[in-house]
Amino acid sequence: MHSPSLRSMRGNPNASPEEHLDRIELSPRRPETPIEEQCGYSFQEIRKMSANDEYRAFLAPSMLDFSDQQSLHLNSVPEVSSPDSEQELSKHMTSNDIANQRHPSTPPDSGLTIEWIWSVWWVEMFSSVLALECISAIMIILSIYRGQPLPHWPKLISINSLIAVFTAVFKAALILPVAEGLGQLKWNWFDRSQTLGDLVLFDNASRGPWGSLLLMKSYILRPSIRGYLAGLGAFITVAALAIDAFSQATISLGSCNITADSGLAQVPRTNNYSGNPQRRDSSLDAAPITLNQKMRKAINKGLVDPPKAGELIKFDCTSRNCTFTQDGGGGYFSSLGICYSCDDITDQAVLKFFTKKSAPAVNISMWSLPWSKNTSETILQRENGGTLLTMRPTPIQTYHNNSPPIFSFDILSLTYSKCDSCGPGVPSVARKPFAAQCRIDPCVRKYNATVTDGVYTEKVEGHGQLLKRRRATLGESKNENAFALLTESVLVDGTERKCKEVEERAINSVRVGLRQDGHFQEIFDNSSEISHSENLFWKTYPQECVWVVDRNSWQGMRETMTELLSGRVMTPEADSFQWLNGSVWGQQLFAAGNASISTVNNLVAGLAESMTATIRNDPYGTSEELGKNVPADLKVATGRVLSPKTCIYVNGAI
Repeated sequence: MHSPSLRSMRGNPNASPEEHLDRIELSPRRPETPIEEQCGYSFQEIRKMSANDEYRAFLAPSMLDFSDQQSLHLNSVPEVSSPDSEQELSKHMTSNDIANQRHPSTPPDSGLTIEWIWSVWWVEMFSSVLALECISAIMIILSIYRGQPLPHWPKLISINSLIAVFTAVFKAALILPVAEGLGQLKWNWFDRSQTLGDLVLFDNASRGPWGSLLLMKSYILRPSIRGYLAGLGAFITVAALAIDAFSQATISLGSCNITADSGLAQVPRTNNYSGNPQRRDSSLDAAPITLNQKMRKAINKGLVDPPKAGELIKFDCTSRNCTFTQDGGGGYFSSLGICYSCDDITDQAVLKFFTKKSAPAVNISMWSLPWSKNTSETILQRENGGTLLTMRPTPIQTYHNNSPPIFSFDILSLTYSKCDSCGPGVPSVARKPFAAQCRIDPCVRKYNATVTDGVYTEKVEGHGQLLKRRRATLGESKNENAFALLTESVLVDGTERKCKEVEERAINSVRVGLRQDGHFQEIFDNSSEISHSENLFWKTYPQECVWVVDRNSWQGMRETMTELLSGRVMTPEADSFQWLNGSVWGQQLFAAGNASISTVNNLVAGLAESMTATIRNDPYGTSEELGKNVPADLKVATGRVLSPKTCIYVNGAI
């Protein structure tokens, strides 16, 4: 028999400092003593049970009863160096095993119970749960108030201070279990032989960020050592320094507009335009074609000073900030208006040369369109000047069987371009024709709009649906009828309503005549004087689904535009634009010899916008009787009034 030898300074007082740092090693297994054989335990098993008791005493000393001195104390174990001490140790461990049987609360050697774990680690568990609850509370608060105005809380409480409080509690609750875990991992670390310097590293790491940083540095310099949990705990301790700054940087405050509970937000819209002052039940054939002054002014303004989209719309917005939009985008309301289209038809221009009989030496060039009937519709160029631009209504025959528009006109203009590479004898200025054809149609469009600081802006969504000429409904015999359209749906205040047949004589309904193939052919406005075709079958639809421009209104528009958009721009001097004779809009179209489809579109777009504004602002002209029975939602679109507030914005994904 032999006792285990321990390498220590007691065994060798003259040992060098390097030897003092040697790891503690036990000698190989020795034979058992008679007392150990009687107890049934080997020395190795007794030593293991003793270490177990020490371990449990460290974790939960309150659960062990030391009053009877049956538990193993560190100072009661003599130096293991003689058989006598081994016998005493065996007796002590035997009594300790009996004590363990008396205390069922002490965990058995085979494992740890849930009750025992809870009794030891309940503070750390509570701190971990509290940390999770704090971070959850922060995320919930930011999710609720993201993009919302500042809540009306007491003055001492703000969103920033509340987040700061939760952050402080989260940080404290997070550090406690991490620090305790690092302290416990210190003992797990020494289950194997390690350098004694690691004891200081673990102690310092459990005390704060600097010690944790040193522990992480030690792991980096010793890659062969794998202490993942300890490294994670050290990293969390260091990273906790940035929690406060990160939580405050997550929140920012800025201005925003919130829907107000009160106020007025309205913009005009209409399904019908009957702007002529003439009575609807008068004899249309005998009545003169007239146009109300507001529409006439709108046409003039559109030609002389083209407005921007929505610039002339009359709106109501009590807060100077309103919206007529849907959250998902798209149109918000439908309304009757004016659409236009212009096509480049330069390839159809024809050039001819001829000479005057009275002056054979004078050459005259002439450009014209195939349907031009006289010289007033052509461009004549002589050596002493001539015609630079002509405007004429498009002949109705060019539309063949298609539905003609309210008005269409042709533009034929000369364009000038310098020729820098031309040789001697070749004119330095090249003359070329430009031709365009534009049409004006009533149409149904979908709009969304906003009012910002009292400025109204409007946007058209999608393409407009053109109204077509329909049969007369007031006993007319001529083919000069109302423009009308029956749509499948209508957009009212952000809600799309399907157009379905309703009961005859229903409130706010209109009867329409359909051909046998189902095409809309004729409109019937509930007047007793209306005669309709017998070969049609009739259905009744909501008034909001039927769009109409009555006969006198569109004819008045046509006559006014025919008057203004007919004429020429001329010059008395060849190749000189200093003195031009013609209308203001004619000269704008000529653009000093740079006429193009772009200049034409700009002018006609302004004309259409100006006419649209008048149709929506005053759909019934001076007649109050026509509009008194129209539902309110067919007169105006109602939006949301916005109120400026300070809102909460969250930076990053929360």
